Amino acid sequence: MHSVMNTLYAPTSLTTELKKKNIDAIYEDLSNSASGKLRTKVMKTALANGMTYLEDKSGANINVQIFDIAKLDKSLEAKTAPVIMVMDYAFGEQAYETMDELLKPYTTESGTTLMNVKSVSIMGKAGILQGGKGDIMIPNAHLFEGTADNYPFVNELKVEDLENQGLDVYDGSMITVMGTSLQNKDILRFFHHSTWNVIGLEMEGAHYQKAIQAASRIRGSIKDDVKVRYAYYASDNPLETGSTLASGGLGTTGVKPTYLITKKIASKYKSEVYEATAVVQTNYEIEFQLIARIQEFNELIINQDSIKLGRLLEIEPSKAAKLISFEIEPIYSINKLRFDYYDYIYEQDSTLQKNFSFNMYEEEMRFEDYDNFEIKAHSSENESF
Repeated sequence: MHSVMNTLYAPTSLTTELKKKNIDAIYEDLSNSASGKLRTKVMKTALANGMTYLEDKSGANINVQIFDIAKLDKSLEAKTAPVIMVMDYAFGEQAYETMDELLKPYTTESGTTLMNVKSVSIMGKAGILQGGKGDIMIPNAHLFEGTADNYPFVNELKVEDLENQGLDVYDGSMITVMGTSLQNKDILRFFHHSTWNVIGLEMEGAHYQKAIQAASRIRGSIKDDVKVRYAYYASDNPLETGSTLASGGLGTTGVKPTYLITKKIASKYKSEVYEATAVVQTNYEIEFQLIARIQEFNELIINQDSIKLGRLLEIEPSKAAKLISFEIEPIYSINKLRFDYYDYIYEQDSTLQKNFSFNMYEEEMRFEDYDNFEIKAHSSENESF
């Protein structure tokens, strides 16, 4: 469930780590249970800037994170800014019970308040009937196995939102099954190749959709124009021999689709973001000073010190208050890097020449070893500079 927190806060809380790795590599590190210090660093930043964490104490095993986006995006008004609530994975019919409770009106002694729910986004793992592990499914209907209940819906996510990222993306219907180990290949082939156009199977989708449609279309607990976003990434293909949930975990294969989907969903909540880019060529080994200054800018943004930030950037404090984050990454030509590698390896002994590959050389490049850098500034206001 931490992909939302990491997507929102890692770019500003891990500026030091981003000197050596790009953000996708950082996300992979954060998905490693051994990266406790890294995770804690992001968590502390999140808790200090709009996130509330609710640990489950009911036995449902569903923890919750709540994000006050007004404390993250300073351009938004507190009364109108979105609030994002992230629930951990439900299991089977538990999905209906949790979503049904969430969407119910809030009742106190002073009266009843309807929840102002703008959208519901569902992301999770699923078995795929076309493609392989890590590929993405965008459903437009959930068929409830063993019943006549079918739940068509308009999915705000589209194939074009997630394609051209090195993963295959499919759209169509999905079956909500009772259990993944009870499936029959012949039945799955029928659903996949017939006009049902089933692309995958999972265990919660119909339950979620049942609660959402009941609340929005029948009970009137939420508005009937609530936006729905569903996306799944493939954990297995049950039509392939030996490719089932019992075949083993996804490992790091699931990191890329998880964050690709999360970033696309998160982008739907944000106000328009403008980006300015500058290319800097360093002299006299000032790389560390450059990094320190970028890190200082991001810390001032987190601390909402627009006066000092404006003074350092020589802009009005009101414009500085609209800044969201700064990023810096080295720019280099892969061809030039290869020439540098050949020059380096030529001067080494034969043992190192045999064992030290170009990939190893590239990985050991330090931030200060580069000469050219790209700096990006993100702002909620155009022409901040």
